[in-house]
This record gives sequence, structure tokens and C-alpha cells, in this order.
Amino acid sequence: MTQYPLLVSGFFKPVLSEIIQRASLRRLSSHFSVTTRNIELTKKILEGIYPKIVLEQEMWNETLNHLLCEFVTVFTVSVFSEEEFEHLVRFIGTHVDPDECEEDSLRYIYCSRDKFCFREKIPISNGRSFYFNGFHRPKTISEVKEHLEVLSNIITLGSVTKR
Repeated sequence: MTQYPLLVSGFFKPVLSEIIQRASLRRLSSHFSVTTRNIELTKKILEGIYPKIVLEQEMWNETLNHLLCEFVTVFTVSVFSEEEFEHLVRFIGTHVDPDECEEDSLRYIYCSRDKFCFREKIPISNGRSFYFNGFHRPKTISEVKEHLEVLSNIITLGSVTKR
């Protein structure tokens, strides 16, 4: 059973400009209590956040090409129920492809076709693609717990933005 409050961590991907990151943080902070911390994405951090992708060589290579050694803003949100967690996932975007996300989600607003941060997806084998969706966030409670293990000593040192 999950104990609440639950700390949920994600990050703004480098495809987002600083202005879009600030606007996104304002939108996020209007719905949730948020802390932030800037970090450099190391291979160890990426392996912990994307354990399944490590096994898919082409997807892992694209992940490393676009994220390794990049400085990103990690955001941490406290959620107090399963419903609030699901709201957070919808708020950021439920799909990897920004065009398939809800129209009021951050991924759709900033990264869908013809938007500020849109970049063409990169096709890889087996009909899969690497998307520039702008925001990383866990999509399940088990992913939240995996992220916390990887980011635990980073997120405790952040600056706070209250709603």
C-alpha cells in the first residue's frame, strides 16, 4: 500500500528553453507544491530513471545522445492521494507523443506539432520513435519509487515554489 504524501520527481528536458521552463513551472506550481533543483544527468542517473530503455540499444543510444551530461531542472511534487498523482500525470501529459496528450497538458501546450518546442520524432527500429516531449515524469507509483531511489539525495536540497 502506498503511503502519502508521496514525493514525485520529474525533470524539464533540454529541448525546452529557459522561458518555457519558467512558464511550465508557474503552471505546475499553480496546481501543486513544487521544489526544484538543477542537476547534471549522469549515465548512472539515466540508467536508474530509464531501466527498461537500457535494454533497447537504439532507444538507449538516442536517450544518451540527447540527455547525457545535460543540466536539467528536476522538479519534485508532493501528492496526497492516488487521484492527485493521476492528475499530475494528466497535467504533464499521459502519452510519450505530445500530439496524443490532452490539450491542456504541458507536453501538448509546449511540445506538440506547431508549438514552441516541437522537434520531429526520431524513428528507430520496430516502428518505435524517440519523442522530444519536453518533460519527464513517472507514470506509475512503482516508477515514482524507482525515481526516488535514484534522486533521493538530490531532491532534498531543492528550492521551494509553493502553490
